[in-house]
Amino acid sequence: MNADIDLQAWLETQNATRPEVIIPYVQSNHDTSVRYLLRTTVAHERGNSRISQGGVLSVPADTAVALPRLAVSSPNGECRIELVLTERMGVERRYEFDCLDARTASPH
Repeated sequence: MNADIDLQAWLETQNATRPEVIIPYVQSNHDTSVRYLLRTTVAHERGNSRISQGGVLSVPADTAVALPRLAVSSPNGECRIELVLTERMGVERRYEFDCLDARTASPH
C-alpha cells in the first residue's frame, strides 16, 4: 500500500433547488486516475430506493473535480451517499455521507 496516496472527498449542495442537488468532489495531492462507484440510498416510510453509477475520473494534482450531480429528495426519510474510489494500483478508499451533512460540508 502506498502511504503517499491522498484522496479527499466531500459533498456540496445547491440549496436553492428542489429537489436538492448534491455534488460530490474528489481531490488528490498528485495526478491520478480513479474508478469511482457512487451509490445513493433513500429510505422512507413508503419504501427504499437505491441508485448506483460509476466510471473513471481523471484527477489533476491539487484540483477539485466534480462527480455527477445527484438530485435527492428525502422528506421524512434517511438519505446516504457512498463513494468508493479505486486507484490504478488497487488502493480503495470508501467514503460515506449523510445527505443532510452535505448542506454544511466543506472541502477536507
